Amino acid sequence: MNTLSEQFSKKIGRGTFALRYTPMAIIASLLTFGLSDSVVSPLEGLILIVMAPYALLLIIQRLNDLELSRWYALLTLIPLVNLVLGVTLLIRKKGTAPISLWSYAPIIDKSDEKINTTGERSGIKYCKQCGTKHTEDARFCASCGKPFV
Repeated sequence: MNTLSEQFSKKIGRGTFALRYTPMAIIASLLTFGLSDSVVSPLEGLILIVMAPYALLLIIQRLNDLELSRWYALLTLIPLVNLVLGVTLLIRKKGTAPISLWSYAPIIDKSDEKINTTGERSGIKYCKQCGTKHTEDARFCASCGKPFV
């Protein structure tokens, strides 16, 4: 069985999210606005309390799939904004995120390297792990400590 932290790290696609989240959102809407008078009964309140963490888990898993920050799940606490977030998560396709927040590729500036007559770069080398610039005689990366092979 998966631990709770593994559940929050999973990703779910648009179809799975729609099948799980939409019925729950409809039930929550009916319980709070439509089935009874203005007072929510204890049973209805209990149902809403049980459904809320599961809905939050689904939203976080969908945000993971879209490679967006989990902090966007806090928007569910703001009335009407939570509806916009839910519809956006239903509509948006995977891979439409402008920048991946889960992977970071450092930008390496190699403009000051000199290329010798044999076509090899000389004088400067870069750490393969963090991208830090070093002189050719360096044995370890000054930033992350990884040895140069």
